[in-house]
Amino acid sequence: MLHGSAVVVDDAVYAFVGESGRGKSTLAAFLLTAGLRRTADDLIAVRLADNKVLAADGRQLTPLGAVFFIDRHDADPMCEPLSEADALHHQIRNGFGEHGHAPTWRWQFDLYGGLVDAVPHFRFTQADDLAKLPESQTVFEAVVATLPDGPVT
Repeated sequence: MLHGSAVVVDDAVYAFVGESGRGKSTLAAFLLTAGLRRTADDLIAVRLADNKVLAADGRQLTPLGAVFFIDRHDADPMCEPLSEADALHHQIRNGFGEHGHAPTWRWQFDLYGGLVDAVPHFRFTQADDLAKLPESQTVFEAVVATLPDGPVT
């Protein structure tokens, strides 16, 4: 499980993950105005299968295209790729898991490692100013357009 919101672009799910109040749901809701479909809000169910990451999309599983860790600052929207180490750090920091229960945490850690290996991860900075949501949309669309056809496997 990931803590975030997700939208579908073509045949892939794109996850917005981060701490509460960062604008994950706000960005996903805004992208609905561009014709995208939101598939998750607050919890994104993901599954590793044969080195692929699949995300719950209603009653089906859809390939996960990328994970965007959302942050907010008083700046223009921007997006940058994360190293595998930084992506794993963000997954652990923003993930769900019972730290005191070793088997559960081991499973969750394996999931995060598989996510980092299989799917591109980005740091996505949103402006505090909601009037800049169209700029966030432009940045998101530009990054998605640079990704290979379909999710990385």
